Amino acid sequence: MNSRVRMIVTAVLLGWCGLGKAESAALAVSNAVDFGKSFEIVSGDWTANDHGAVGVSPRYRDVPGTALGDFADDAHTYFVVHAVNLWRYALTGTTNWDNYTLETTVKILSPAPVAGVRPGQGSVFMNYQWGREAMGSDAALLVRYAGPDRNYMVRLSSGFGHVELWKTKGGVVRVAPFAFAADKDYKVAVTAAGNWIVVAVDGRELIRYCDTVDPIQTGKAGIAVRESKVQFADIRVSPVAAITDKAPKHKADFKVRTWVGRSYIFDGDEPIAHFGDRPDSPFLEEVKFVPGLMPFCTLTGTPSWGIDWKSNIEFRIVRDGATLGWTWAMEEKNGNCKGVSTWALTYEPKIGYVWDHKTKLTALTDDKQRWAFDLADPCLYQTVAPATSKMPACRTNANYALWQGTNGPCNSFPANHQFKNAGGTTEGDRLVKQGGFWATTVDDWAVAFELPADNPFQYAGDYCHWGLDQHLSPSSLGINGEATKKPVKKGAVYEGHVRMYAFPPAKVRELLAQSVPPPSANPALLSQLMLVHEEPTNHFSECVNAVAGDSKLRWLGQYAIDRSVGHGDSISMRIDGAKTGANGDNSPWMEMGPSYRSGPYTGLKYRIGLWVKADNFKGKVAIRAKDITFPSKRDIPKQEAELAIDGKCDWTHVSFETDFPRLAHFWKMYIDVRGEGTVWVDDVEIVPLGPT
Repeated sequence: MNSRVRMIVTAVLLGWCGLGKAESAALAVSNAVDFGKSFEIVSGDWTANDHGAVGVSPRYRDVPGTALGDFADDAHTYFVVHAVNLWRYALTGTTNWDNYTLETTVKILSPAPVAGVRPGQGSVFMNYQWGREAMGSDAALLVRYAGPDRNYMVRLSSGFGHVELWKTKGGVVRVAPFAFAADKDYKVAVTAAGNWIVVAVDGRELIRYCDTVDPIQTGKAGIAVRESKVQFADIRVSPVAAITDKAPKHKADFKVRTWVGRSYIFDGDEPIAHFGDRPDSPFLEEVKFVPGLMPFCTLTGTPSWGIDWKSNIEFRIVRDGATLGWTWAMEEKNGNCKGVSTWALTYEPKIGYVWDHKTKLTALTDDKQRWAFDLADPCLYQTVAPATSKMPACRTNANYALWQGTNGPCNSFPANHQFKNAGGTTEGDRLVKQGGFWATTVDDWAVAFELPADNPFQYAGDYCHWGLDQHLSPSSLGINGEATKKPVKKGAVYEGHVRMYAFPPAKVRELLAQSVPPPSANPALLSQLMLVHEEPTNHFSECVNAVAGDSKLRWLGQYAIDRSVGHGDSISMRIDGAKTGANGDNSPWMEMGPSYRSGPYTGLKYRIGLWVKADNFKGKVAIRAKDITFPSKRDIPKQEAELAIDGKCDWTHVSFETDFPRLAHFWKMYIDVRGEGTVWVDDVEIVPLGPT
């Protein structure tokens, strides 16, 4: 069967509302004719036989454009630079289907490789597809598929020997061991009924999960393969009655288990974090704050971010069960200090998971360096995604920083690095009071860092709008009244304490409603230094920046938003040559990256350009790519295009063609204006040319 042919769902399927009697079969597929009439081929090479269907997905290394080239075989390369959705889908039904059982006999003809990486390894930025591209997944059954950003996926793995339930906005929510073997039939049934998902293999129930966090109520049914060849025989979808049982009261049971080659923290059968590449690396990745909600961030386990710790860090689990406790003990590379991080993970019904981190730092020598006694420096993965035609869209709304400051009321401010760079609020207005918190909103939720009353230090919060990492760092205004640059004496001891947990959407709305901007905030800076180009797409056909799904873009430099002039609309960036300087030193620019800003770059070649208009301007306007970072040395020609203007200029396209984005880790885009007078810039673009 041609994979490019989109099958039409039969009238009987379209007519099924999902409310029929459970014993009435709504769909039965047992041969090529049935499959051809009933399933829509979304992607992949599917053939039909006397048993149903066989799906084939290419292996990553066989996909054009994924040759590693200069890159290491790491998570950043696999999931960001050469990101490819390898799942191949066939769907049936309508988005109105609600309660039903999807069952089929699965035979793994060619298993998926387990070599490679899964998300969460090496600080990879992902969003709602977090965990979707899971190495070693042979096959999947999809239920309530309302779209790529809203579905449940039951995945089978012979290589890892498990069944796992994955959900958009939830990540992997259940894992059950099962020893699948190749060339053997397994009858798999997945029931979606009410808020419950039930999975059985060969009649044995392996997963019974109640979704209490934004449950998906309706959607299509489907089958999928990834880097494998799998036969699905005797496919059947049958309506069932909704399961109305209430979710059982959550009782935490924390254990550290080896899963997919890493040391994971499990709460029952749900993985909620793992210890980086290895347990003695003081990091937590894929950290969840609420059962059933996808990973929010990474957390550092060091007593100080600014110290070079030895590699022989001692890691120890001290207890598990209702509370998980562990420690990291470490020594600075040159023997100047030693540190201990003590962690306690608990579950509180009204909050969720509470990650309690106490640190102790002891000076072993007289040290003149300033100690950056950081308590937390996590990276909020849920806020960013490579949102392209190949991947699901980015987050749904802008982020805010929320904090209880020392100045009295709760403060809020659009989350950005302008707190520290090129304007924004003063450090004094970002100080967190004793017993207060610093939080950052993430798609209606928030990650809160509470400074308990026993924490003796004064901390200021910050948030990075391009890397999307939240900082909680010691104030440069002093710690306990002492200047932080004061030399550290041998034997000095510093201790800190922070609790990390989530605010649910209702709490976030409440805090935003009662919060006020910090006193030093200058609202005029928001438009001047943070936002430009608010039209829906901005011609970023293969990239979306890190701010929001509507393609708002944050630039540094000197410019303003003009809401009366635009290329095809009425909004653009206005740049005054007198403010940019003779050498264009203050021209608008932004740091790009394959995940943070605009990737993944899967095209072989790109056009990078913009549109320029001028009125009484004399000089040059250029678009330049600079400071390009490669994982290995590579000489490239100058990446720029320039337009000379003498007086008035109607909208003119300025662009250059290049292959470098797909080979670069990071780079900077400059709108370089050198001259006198005013220019307008609009529709900045990064357009793939040729196959991707």
